[in-house]
Amino acid sequence: MNRKELMEALEELDLPDRPICLEGVPNDCWYVERVGKPWEPKRWEVYYSERGGKYESVFFESEEEAYDHLYEIAKRIKARRNRM
Repeated sequence: MNRKELMEALEELDLPDRPICLEGVPNDCWYVERVGKPWEPKRWEVYYSERGGKYESVFFESEEEAYDHLYEIAKRIKARRNRM
């Protein structure tokens, strides 16, 4: 999925405390960003950011794959919260 599709899908999930960040400085949330030098092939990193650290990093060759992965994380968060 692309960024717009991800934003729409996250809106439909209606996660109350916004555990997914798509803009700004990531803090206590899941985030996706392009990594590497401008002249290198594009790679995308999905990670959880907490207190300036990156946790559970996963790298992808395409932005779409990274957004798909982030959406799967959001669905798991929603499912866990629904069980509580």
